[in-house]
Amino acid sequence: MECCVCQRIFSSGIGLRIHQGRIHQVRITPIPSSSHTPAPCSHPPLPPTPDTSLQTLLGQLKQSTPIIKRIPRGARSTVSEALAAVINNCVRNNNSNSWHDLLTFSFKILHVSDESNSNISLTQKIKNNTLNPSIPICDPSSGTHRKKYDLFGKVEDKIHDGDLKGATRLLFSNDTLAPDTPETKAALQSKHPPGPSTPIFVDPPSDPPGCLHATVRDVLTALAPFPKGSASGLDGISPQHLIDLTSYGSGVAGEQLTTRLTKLVNLMLMGDVCPDVTPLIYGANLIALAKKDGGVRPIAVGSTFRRLAAKICVRLTRTKLQALFEPVQVGFGTRGGCEAAVHAVRTFLKSDSCEVLLKLDLKNAFNSVNRDTLLKEIKIHVPEIYNFLLQCYHCPSKLVHKSNEIISAVGCQQGDPLGPAIFSLAINPIIHSLNSKLNIWYLDDGTLAGDAQTVLADLVHVKQHFNRIGLELNYDKSELYISDKVNPLTASQIAQNFNNIALNIKLVTKDSLHLLGSPIFEEAIPLLLNKLTTNFSKYSDRLLKISSHSALFILKFCLFVPKFTYMLRCCPFWKFPHLITPIDTQMKSKIENILNIHLSEQAWTQAALPIRNGGLGTRKILSVALPAFLSSIHSTLDLAGRILKAPAGINCKIACLDEATNAWLAGPSPNLPSKPHKQRAWDTIASVATLQTLIEPSTGRDRARLLAVSKPESGYWLQAYPSPNTGTFINPDTLRIAVGLRLGAGICTGHNCVSCGAPVDRLGHHGLSCTSGAGRLSRHAALNDILRRAHVSANVPAALEPQIVRSDGKRPDGMSLIPWKSGRALVWDATCTDTLAASYLPATTKRAGAAADARERLKVSKYSCLGAQYQFFAFGVETLGPWGKGALELHRELSKRLREATGDPRAGGFLAQRIAIAVQRGNAACVMGTLPRGPGLLFN
Repeated sequence: MECCVCQRIFSSGIGLRIHQGRIHQVRITPIPSSSHTPAPCSHPPLPPTPDTSLQTLLGQLKQSTPIIKRIPRGARSTVSEALAAVINNCVRNNNSNSWHDLLTFSFKILHVSDESNSNISLTQKIKNNTLNPSIPICDPSSGTHRKKYDLFGKVEDKIHDGDLKGATRLLFSNDTLAPDTPETKAALQSKHPPGPSTPIFVDPPSDPPGCLHATVRDVLTALAPFPKGSASGLDGISPQHLIDLTSYGSGVAGEQLTTRLTKLVNLMLMGDVCPDVTPLIYGANLIALAKKDGGVRPIAVGSTFRRLAAKICVRLTRTKLQALFEPVQVGFGTRGGCEAAVHAVRTFLKSDSCEVLLKLDLKNAFNSVNRDTLLKEIKIHVPEIYNFLLQCYHCPSKLVHKSNEIISAVGCQQGDPLGPAIFSLAINPIIHSLNSKLNIWYLDDGTLAGDAQTVLADLVHVKQHFNRIGLELNYDKSELYISDKVNPLTASQIAQNFNNIALNIKLVTKDSLHLLGSPIFEEAIPLLLNKLTTNFSKYSDRLLKISSHSALFILKFCLFVPKFTYMLRCCPFWKFPHLITPIDTQMKSKIENILNIHLSEQAWTQAALPIRNGGLGTRKILSVALPAFLSSIHSTLDLAGRILKAPAGINCKIACLDEATNAWLAGPSPNLPSKPHKQRAWDTIASVATLQTLIEPSTGRDRARLLAVSKPESGYWLQAYPSPNTGTFINPDTLRIAVGLRLGAGICTGHNCVSCGAPVDRLGHHGLSCTSGAGRLSRHAALNDILRRAHVSANVPAALEPQIVRSDGKRPDGMSLIPWKSGRALVWDATCTDTLAASYLPATTKRAGAAADARERLKVSKYSCLGAQYQFFAFGVETLGPWGKGALELHRELSKRLREATGDPRAGGFLAQRIAIAVQRGNAACVMGTLPRGPGLLFN
């Protein structure tokens, strides 16, 4: 018997009637089941709902039905087959029913209710869903009964999932969800003006041969860059779902899905999607965030399938559009466009030919431009994507905010990856017709400069022609700068002339003129730095609310220097060390609080180095400012010259370049890098010089430590994502000890070792070599377990402590169970030795990795009796991170095989990170093992 609602199969009518009464609250006469299992792509009848329209159903499901974020590995092949069947049906039939199946797929297959059997694994639940797909009963109230919102728990979850940028945005943002009220709906609707009273007249679609055609490679290339944590549209299918299902591990089913997905994308590119569903496919799920000023910021998330097709269009048309836009429009497809604009404007303003600079702002630009203008320009310049965009924009699309429907009939659709490109196309003829000496646009932000009369004429021209395509200048946010070279009387008249055209336009001076978020004149830098110092002090305390590993990761990759990078590259911040130093001091204080460790000046200098040079990667702003600025100018010389209309073949003299070069030659190095357009080239020279200033005066253990931590492999653990899902999360004590050992900072107070009675100083080094201490065995076992698992993942079965023995009865640590190379099995024996042990100190103070190499030679000698029957590798590592030559060689070979087996180019790096973390965990256990332990308090 088959349930007519969810198509579940029952062996008797009694079971079916009980199921329908309990689950669906209906009693329907049983229908005899067919002899075969229903296909995953079948379309079950809808459960009784007040409104069975697809839009209403998707809106209800989106609010009430949670979807799993990742597809379990064991279920990926099954789900890939099911989705491939649904997509194939959609491409073949292309009717409302087939699209209904696709748009509701995630809610049928990827939903696991809280009430489902907890004894069944998640993988099995998903597999069961593919056998009996059904739309969950929509309970609109279920979305309102949620657990108490835990901000910091959400931040941790995002980091664990690899979405570091999303976690940082969530941690430091003050945005809140706007309430579902009529006022919110009205505010959202105001962002989307009504369509024109007359219909849009556009050219008919092009012939299919002229349309863009995507390949499987195009689809995979477009999928890969989707950020971690990218949300899903109304259909519930996120980019991560498609990445999981098309990954190497999905096997043949994944390849089949990729092929079907490519056909679906090409159907969209031809503009042949069933018209009944285009308002939803090309619509979006709308989220409303409340602004500080009481307004609403709409965030639209479109269908992943539409975003995928649009990303392919962006990639394949970027070069053509870039040539069309540059050097006037640098907001789409132009690498370093913002930086080039800032350098060019600063250079132009310092010349004698500039009287005024005008910054133009547009009101709600992307949502207001006429769609007929968009489509006309698309047809002329990129006809290969015309059919796709004609179907996207010819008719209004629907934006769904909870239970509300917002019609988008004008402008670029929110969340469309092609939005910047087609908006730039719409205004391109107008902005290229302007006559100002400096004419540069970054999407809808325009900057005009030159003599006052020409700029004023361009303002009138822009105002008139923008109005014709639906755009309106926002005078309240537009700005006018008048050069101090203009005499006051003339300046007053110029200001009046501009105010007559742009009422209440804002006049700015040197200390308040910014372009694209960057100060132009040095007079504006002190005020900005003081503001940033205050903001960092205000918000960085939130880092103390999350785990120390997560906090360090955010600080290192998303805060302070990473947050400053754009401004460091655009502005001569290096001229203001007295203003930058307080921010660096603030960062040092935050690191000490996060790690619970005190940093001396020497330790702080080392910590501020890149990881590859022995630091923590928590860079000082002062040390990065000059390399960033110099590399930015050199990387944008050509574009800045074209913006300034410099003669071809002649490098334009950019403002501050000579001064910055002289500062470099007088400071970090007397030499210039061979690749001056790369920031790393400048930074490496300065970082190596700083490291040498630490190494040269050091002796003994300090010298051995500094040499050891400057090896690349010693910092792998600092690059690992703090995720318990992958076993790379480091607890606070382990992190504190690992950082202390790396920087030579104190990690304990002086005491006697509880195991052997030897004195232990504040650096805690004794525990690393104590023969009676804890941690050594667990570290050794962890290393071998990781190596065995790596072999298995590389499709090389392996066993620990194999049954091959020497004359003394001892066994190696592991062996492959199939031939490794030339018909011989691989045998390995791992060892971890203390870099700072007295017996190795004479060697490790001269060369990093000397202790590991010495231990590997002993191992090779020890197992020389194995002869030519086996291929032996000694895997030697040191407590402070360096690897021996044998370890490096085995890792290289394993990495190659892991990449081949998994299809993931990062597999070797992940293996190295796990090995490095295992060493640090062992070190922490050794250090903690020297401390006395006693009975603690008992709590009921």
